[in-house]
Amino acid sequence: MLTWFGEEWNALKAKVYEHIDIVPTQFEGNVKEIIDQIESMCDHYRDARDFLLDKIKDRSGTVIDQQITKIYF
Repeated sequence: MLTWFGEEWNALKAKVYEHIDIVPTQFEGNVKEIIDQIESMCDHYRDARDFLLDKIKDRSGTVIDQQITKIYF
């Protein structure tokens, strides 16, 4: 999220936590692997995010893995 929102991320996150009682956790397993791969590729190639998202949409994994991955992108 810091990549997307830059310096504004910490202030936005604080506002969310004022209204929502949640405990954030790190992504793990298959979802973390997918996110890390996409972020790594996008650091090197322009427009890679859309291309890679199309490639992983039908990737095997649990339904929740696929949903989180689609929401992330």
